[in-house]
Amino acid sequence: MKRKVTGKKIVHFAIVLGFVALVGAGWKLTARSSYESAVYSVVESDGCYKVRKSLDLVLVTTPMSSPGRGTQA
Repeated sequence: MKRKVTGKKIVHFAIVLGFVALVGAGWKLTARSSYESAVYSVVESDGCYKVRKSLDLVLVTTPMSSPGRGTQA
């Protein structure tokens, strides 16, 4: 059984392919860029491991109003 490829099917395929490409490009550009990381310099490296020196970093924690997943009540 042969399927007919019509101009309408090609247009629909092109639209879906374009949408998938846009979503993929958007994910690639925004997924890692939204994370903040401290500025550091590499003091020593050995294979997969690196010893880093970073500037002072201020961290803040806040209490949770309700227990989340993986926490003890």
